[in-house]
Amino acid sequence: MLAAKGASNREIADQLGIGQETVKMHCSNAYGKLGGEISVRSLSMASESARRRF
Repeated sequence: MLAAKGASNREIADQLGIGQETVKMHCSNAYGKLGGEISVRSLSMASESARRRF
């Protein structure tokens, strides 16, 4: 997950070919699902969990 690796919203948007606002929206949704307990470790764990499901 790019955010977990410390990439900026702009870097993520450029790499994925989407807008920065889209990146912000998705990150905000992920943060909300984590109940505000945000950390790089939490994002990494969520990313790994999502990868296992697909």
